[in-house]
Amino acid sequence: MKNIFKFTSILALCASFGFAQVDKNCIVKGNISYNGNKKLYFTSTHPDYPHVRINKAGERCFKTEQEAERAGWRKAPKSSYHKR
Repeated sequence: MKNIFKFTSILALCASFGFAQVDKNCIVKGNISYNGNKKLYFTSTHPDYPHVRINKAGERCFKTEQEAERAGWRKAPKSSYHKR
């Protein structure tokens, strides 16, 4: 029970800073670059996964990497996300 409280507190803190809330159904996050020319997907093991937001038209969640690749998205390199 104590761990659940800590996890919920972390989610609330992340949301207050503008990070995407963790959606347990969003295993793979599809993100479009600022200039719109790259469609990259981030898995939960990617270092930037917690910071990736789904907030532009066309950005979406995928259930698997294969689903993302079939839709034309590429796997994000380890240091691809632009820090804000």
